[in-house]
Amino acid sequence: MGVTIPQQRLGPLSIELKKRKVSQRAKVEKEKAQERRPQELREEDIARSENETTKNVVTLEGLLEEEGPINLFEFVINPDDFAQSVENIFYLSFLIRDGKVALETQDDGQVIIFICHQPTDNDYISGLKKRQIVLEFDKATWTRAKEVFNITKSKIPQREKSRMRFGNQWYG
Repeated sequence: MGVTIPQQRLGPLSIELKKRKVSQRAKVEKEKAQERRPQELREEDIARSENETTKNVVTLEGLLEEEGPINLFEFVINPDDFAQSVENIFYLSFLIRDGKVALETQDDGQVIIFICHQPTDNDYISGLKKRQIVLEFDKATWTRAKEVFNITKSKIPQREKSRMRFGNQWYG
């Protein structure tokens, strides 16, 4: 039980000072069976993920070589799967970063991608500069691009949804 100190008169800001009541909480015993530990990642888990990314990047490079210059959205959009469209952009970004694919905006506003010769060190010494762009891609953009470019079939084959194993359970 707390002790109340008399109220101080400060006009409309009257306050009442109270002494704090000290109490102790009972300790909760946790059952060991209910405790959860974070999943430990092994090197082979990381290596498998890197290999999968590399494999998908190489697949996109091969498809783009076959396809020739193409509208960015027509190439990356999977009309049946928004998530895979996002993944396609992710994999394509590695090819653009490495200078294997060029991105060009045409006069009519279309963004065209195509295979190109990877720049050499001499190209950079001669003044070639790397530039970055940020592509905002949400579900509304995906839906609109499908309509505008009449995309009904994916240029990039549908990949199986990945499943990851954590402990004795599978997620994905």
